[in-house]
Amino acid sequence: MKRAIDRFVMAMSFLTVLPVSKVDASWEDEIARSAVFFPLAGLVIGLIVAAVDALALHAFSPLCAAVIAVMTQFWVTGGMHVDGLMDTADGMLSGRSPDRILAIMHDGSVGPMGATLGMFIIILKIAFAASMSGTARIAALICAPAIGRLSMVLSFCSFPPATPERGMGRQLARKVGPGEFVAALLYTVALCFVAAGPRSLSAAACSLGVAFFVGWRVSSSIGGVTGDVYGAICEIAEVASLAAFAFRAA
Repeated sequence: MKRAIDRFVMAMSFLTVLPVSKVDASWEDEIARSAVFFPLAGLVIGLIVAAVDALALHAFSPLCAAVIAVMTQFWVTGGMHVDGLMDTADGMLSGRSPDRILAIMHDGSVGPMGATLGMFIIILKIAFAASMSGTARIAALICAPAIGRLSMVLSFCSFPPATPERGMGRQLARKVGPGEFVAALLYTVALCFVAAGPRSLSAAACSLGVAFFVGWRVSSSIGGVTGDVYGAICEIAEVASLAAFAFRAA
């Protein structure tokens, strides 16, 4: 039990800026071992976002509250996955060779493609959240971050690292296998079902399908995935989840 708690704390430390514990990027092995708890950390993020949204709705319009909620998630996560999305977009949409794509993704600067896609992702999150109300909105905001991080776990065990000689992708691919994904899938679906009912199943299925397609598309282009791609998969899967909740709520 203590080991499980420690790994959950590690997941929270790695995925958020909340002061739960200190984590260093050099702890690649321990971070990889905590990956099974990434969706649970996502659920905590979702609970925070939903709580802020509920409070904001008492003072502002549904649209303004949605903006505040999405910005809250951006703050809680430190924008790490959005950064990965933008880097991935800059590389994958450059039309260059695989080596050049990896070099662009590794570059810390953000180009026009990345900035545009990052903006669209944030706009879509706000739009889908604002289109919902009541329990559907609460359920979507709680479950989407958890489902997005479940999609990351799927990608850990489905695609090889594009740079196997270095980076956290190597450890994640080595430490996270089908067993870890199944465990994460079962508890994520169970918790989301409690929070959102049957609609969470379609949201999870939609997100996992989109995540696998994105991972496959990138992997087939550059021979694997990177940490930036994991972030991109998480953000795109979250949007797919919110879209599924919004569709069912319409």
